[in-house]
Amino acid sequence: MAGPSRLLALRPRPTAVFAVNDFAAIGVMAEVRDAGLVARASTLGGTPLTPEG
Repeated sequence: MAGPSRLLALRPRPTAVFAVNDFAAIGVMAEVRDAGLVARASTLGGTPLTPEG
């Protein structure tokens, strides 16, 4: 089971996720979408890929 899937399997389900990079954030967003969850009901934070932002 991948990381985002494991998070979504938790009960209670997390309402926020901090991603270490853009690729991880995209993975979380895809899992949320595939699970049929409303992305507006959750928070996703992250950091830019480069130091310049």
